Amino acid sequence: MQSVPELSIYEEEESGPCANFKIGDDDLQPYDFISKFRLDIVETVYPGVSKVKGSSRMQTAYRLDEDADLTLPTRDIFPQGLPQQFSFICTFRLRRVPKTPWHIIRITDLESNPQLVISLNPNNETVEFSVSNYEGELQTIVFNTTNVSY
Repeated sequence: MQSVPELSIYEEEESGPCANFKIGDDDLQPYDFISKFRLDIVETVYPGVSKVKGSSRMQTAYRLDEDADLTLPTRDIFPQGLPQQFSFICTFRLRRVPKTPWHIIRITDLESNPQLVISLNPNNETVEFSVSNYEGELQTIVFNTTNVSY
Protein backbone atom coordinates (compact mmCIF):
# COMPACT_ATOMS: atom_id res chain seq x y z
CA MET A 1 0.00 0.00 0.00
CA GLN A 2 1.38 3.37 -1.01
CA SER A 3 1.24 6.36 1.33
CA VAL A 4 -0.05 9.63 -0.13
CA PRO A 5 1.01 12.89 1.53
CA GLU A 6 -1.88 14.81 3.03
CA LEU A 7 -2.65 18.10 1.28
CA SER A 8 -4.51 20.99 2.84
CA ILE A 9 -6.88 22.88 0.58
CA TYR A 10 -6.73 25.76 3.06
CA GLU A 11 -3.02 26.50 2.66
CA GLU A 12 -2.18 30.17 2.20
CA GLU A 13 1.09 31.99 2.20
CA GLU A 14 2.09 33.04 5.70
CA SER A 15 1.68 36.69 4.69
CA GLY A 16 -1.98 36.31 3.64
CA PRO A 17 -4.75 38.11 5.53
CA CYS A 18 -6.01 34.93 7.19
CA ALA A 19 -2.72 33.01 7.13
CA ASN A 20 -2.88 31.78 10.72
CA PHE A 21 -6.57 30.85 10.66
CA LYS A 22 -7.47 27.20 11.01
CA ILE A 23 -10.94 25.75 10.50
CA GLY A 24 -12.59 25.53 13.91
CA ASP A 25 -10.77 28.55 15.36
CA ASP A 26 -13.03 30.91 17.30
CA ASP A 27 -11.89 34.15 15.69
CA LEU A 28 -10.40 35.24 12.42
CA GLN A 29 -7.27 37.33 12.34
CA PRO A 30 -8.16 41.05 12.13
CA TYR A 31 -7.51 42.85 8.88
CA ASP A 32 -7.24 46.64 8.86
CA PHE A 33 -9.04 48.21 5.88
CA ILE A 34 -8.19 51.72 7.13
CA SER A 35 -4.49 50.93 6.67
CA LYS A 36 -5.02 49.20 3.32
CA PHE A 37 -6.91 52.24 2.01
CA ARG A 38 -4.18 54.39 3.62
CA LEU A 39 -6.84 56.59 5.24
CA ASP A 40 -4.57 57.07 8.26
CA ILE A 41 -1.85 58.71 6.11
CA VAL A 42 -2.25 62.48 5.82
CA GLU A 43 -1.25 62.67 2.15
CA THR A 44 -3.88 60.15 1.05
CA VAL A 45 -6.88 61.79 -0.55
CA TYR A 46 -10.12 60.05 -1.47
CA PRO A 47 -12.85 62.34 -2.81
CA GLY A 48 -15.71 62.48 -0.32
CA VAL A 49 -13.67 61.07 2.60
CA SER A 50 -12.46 63.28 5.45
CA LYS A 51 -10.88 62.63 8.84
CA VAL A 52 -12.97 63.80 11.83
CA LYS A 53 -12.89 63.50 15.63
CA GLY A 54 -13.80 60.02 16.86
CA SER A 55 -15.76 58.95 19.91
CA SER A 56 -12.78 59.74 22.16
CA ARG A 57 -9.44 61.57 21.96
CA MET A 58 -7.75 58.28 21.12
CA GLN A 59 -10.13 57.41 18.27
CA THR A 60 -10.17 58.75 14.74
CA ALA A 61 -13.28 58.65 12.58
CA TYR A 62 -13.80 59.21 8.88
CA ARG A 63 -16.70 61.05 7.28
CA LEU A 64 -17.97 59.51 4.05
CA ASP A 65 -19.91 61.95 1.89
CA GLU A 66 -22.39 60.80 -0.75
CA ASP A 67 -19.69 61.04 -3.43
CA ALA A 68 -17.14 58.99 -1.43
CA ASP A 69 -15.48 56.28 -3.50
CA LEU A 70 -13.60 53.69 -1.46
CA THR A 71 -12.66 51.33 -4.28
CA LEU A 72 -9.45 49.31 -4.47
CA PRO A 73 -8.34 46.39 -6.65
CA THR A 74 -8.55 43.03 -4.88
CA ARG A 75 -4.81 42.45 -5.40
CA ASP A 76 -4.04 45.55 -3.27
CA ILE A 77 -6.06 44.24 -0.33
CA PHE A 78 -6.02 40.45 -0.73
CA PRO A 79 -3.02 39.51 -2.94
CA GLN A 80 -4.01 35.81 -2.85
CA GLY A 81 -7.68 36.59 -3.55
CA LEU A 82 -10.64 36.85 -1.21
CA PRO A 83 -10.36 34.52 1.79
CA GLN A 84 -12.83 31.63 1.93
CA GLN A 85 -14.16 32.77 5.31
CA PHE A 86 -14.17 36.19 6.93
CA SER A 87 -16.16 38.55 9.09
CA PHE A 88 -16.67 42.24 8.39
CA ILE A 89 -17.31 44.52 11.34
CA CYS A 90 -17.74 48.26 11.11
CA THR A 91 -19.44 50.95 13.11
CA PHE A 92 -20.67 54.17 11.60
CA ARG A 93 -23.14 56.89 12.35
CA LEU A 94 -25.27 58.61 9.74
CA ARG A 95 -25.68 62.36 10.03
CA ARG A 96 -28.67 62.03 7.76
CA VAL A 97 -29.98 59.05 5.85
CA PRO A 98 -29.00 59.26 2.18
CA LYS A 99 -31.78 59.14 -0.39
CA THR A 100 -30.11 56.67 -2.75
CA PRO A 101 -28.15 53.42 -2.23
CA TRP A 102 -24.38 53.83 -1.79
CA HIS A 103 -21.33 51.65 -1.26
CA ILE A 104 -19.44 51.67 2.04
CA ILE A 105 -16.61 49.70 0.43
CA ARG A 106 -15.98 48.19 -2.99
CA ILE A 107 -13.17 45.82 -4.00
CA THR A 108 -12.68 45.08 -7.71
CA ASP A 109 -10.73 42.74 -9.98
CA LEU A 110 -8.27 43.88 -12.68
CA GLU A 111 -11.14 44.72 -15.06
CA SER A 112 -12.88 46.82 -12.36
CA ASN A 113 -15.59 44.19 -11.88
CA PRO A 114 -16.77 44.16 -8.25
CA GLN A 115 -15.66 41.19 -6.15
CA LEU A 116 -16.79 42.47 -2.74
CA VAL A 117 -19.30 45.27 -2.16
CA ILE A 118 -20.96 46.44 1.03
CA SER A 119 -23.82 48.85 0.35
CA LEU A 120 -26.45 50.76 2.28
CA ASN A 121 -29.88 50.88 0.71
CA PRO A 122 -31.96 53.49 2.57
CA ASN A 123 -35.01 52.93 0.34
CA ASN A 124 -35.32 49.37 1.65
CA GLU A 125 -33.57 50.10 4.99
CA THR A 126 -31.07 47.32 4.32
CA VAL A 127 -27.37 46.62 4.27
CA GLU A 128 -26.36 44.56 1.23
CA PHE A 129 -23.25 42.38 1.24
CA SER A 130 -22.18 41.15 -2.20
CA VAL A 131 -19.29 38.82 -2.99
CA SER A 132 -18.33 37.09 -6.24
CA ASN A 133 -19.00 33.37 -6.45
CA TYR A 134 -16.89 30.73 -8.20
CA GLU A 135 -18.30 31.78 -11.59
CA GLY A 136 -17.35 35.41 -10.91
CA GLU A 137 -20.96 36.55 -10.52
CA LEU A 138 -22.02 38.62 -7.52
CA GLN A 139 -24.18 36.94 -4.95
CA THR A 140 -25.86 39.26 -2.46
CA ILE A 141 -27.03 38.79 1.10
CA VAL A 142 -29.52 41.41 2.30
CA PHE A 143 -29.76 42.35 5.97
CA ASN A 144 -33.11 43.99 6.66
CA THR A 145 -34.24 46.38 9.38
CA THR A 146 -34.64 43.60 11.93
CA ASN A 147 -30.84 43.26 11.82
CA VAL A 148 -29.92 46.87 11.00
CA SER A 149 -30.62 50.11 12.82
CA TYR A 150 -30.96 53.22 10.64
